[in-house]
Amino acid sequence: MTSYLLPGLIAAALLALPVAAADKPSQAGAQPQAKAQTETKLKNQAKPQPEAMAHSAKVNINTASVDELQGLKGIGEVKAKAIIAYREKHGNFKSAQELANVSGIGAKLIEQNMGMILF
Repeated sequence: MTSYLLPGLIAAALLALPVAAADKPSQAGAQPQAKAQTETKLKNQAKPQPEAMAHSAKVNINTASVDELQGLKGIGEVKAKAIIAYREKHGNFKSAQELANVSGIGAKLIEQNMGMILF
């Protein structure tokens, strides 16, 4: 009785092998994709984001470019250009309060940036 069961069991086991092997490539394909997603996340975390870079370095308002001035809180391209235009017309800033003479710059904006402005 066992002699005819053994070939059937072997045949069933052999039939199951290709199915198991067919499943593995799809799982293997998922691993590189998951790895790529993880690597992308790590790269994005390692790259300094513009908002993270902004507000982190001190800026000399008498020598800063438009891009550098945009590192200050609340200073976009328009205000940065206004600061440079004022500086070119009136000379170097002597105090942070003098920034209030620039169109669009108020006391609140000066106060927010007080620790990041150099002369």
